[in-house]
Amino acid sequence: MTNILTICTASAQDLPRAALEVLAAARQLGDELGNGNVQAVLIGPDVAGHARALVQHGADEVFVASHPRLQEYEADVILGALEKVAPQLKPDVVLFPHDVLSGGNVAPRLAYRLGTGIVTDCIGFDVPRPVSD
Repeated sequence: MTNILTICTASAQDLPRAALEVLAAARQLGDELGNGNVQAVLIGPDVAGHARALVQHGADEVFVASHPRLQEYEADVILGALEKVAPQLKPDVVLFPHDVLSGGNVAPRLAYRLGTGIVTDCIGFDVPRPVSD
């Protein structure tokens, strides 16, 4: 099974479109691989109410990181939380939406701390099919 981890930020009132878009990409990747388990980490203050929407949009599992300090999307706070969560979830792929976390703030720093590569500003992907004889 391939674990595909998506990082979704939200506020108590709003689940951004970017979070749903990255979740849709994760679901598509999981379906193309045939054995993809789509995990979502939902980050923000009072965001647990959005968990059901993430499941409805393709997540197999949702993990909520909710705390008042997440109100302002402090990069160091979010990075610290993800650095603890990611090794426990053992993702094969981590997808960030195109938002405040994906640029220079969190995604590249998380990749470095996890000892893995990173691709940024990706607008699509292709899963190669095995060549049959």
